[in-house]
Amino acid sequence: MFENIPNKKKFYAVILIAVILGITAYKRSFKTAIETVSFYSESKENIAGTDQAHNELLYLKDELKTLDAVIGKKVKKPEIVQNEILNFLSK
Repeated sequence: MFENIPNKKKFYAVILIAVILGITAYKRSFKTAIETVSFYSESKENIAGTDQAHNELLYLKDELKTLDAVIGKKVKKPEIVQNEILNFLSK
């Protein structure tokens, strides 16, 4: 069947088939694998950022509790404590 085709054309056909198979393999396998690896690294960075944000939120909550205790939010009349703070600052 292929005896009538010269070797040069057979060689070019083999090269063309190899290129087509290479492109197909890239689109079906390698491209997806590369995208998955990049998505994984981005997700890992986002998780690290989330942990840091969580720690910052805990720190801010502690600061807020401290400030609430200082200005008298838990006192029966916080307006009195706030007025005392303002009087102190005005002097």
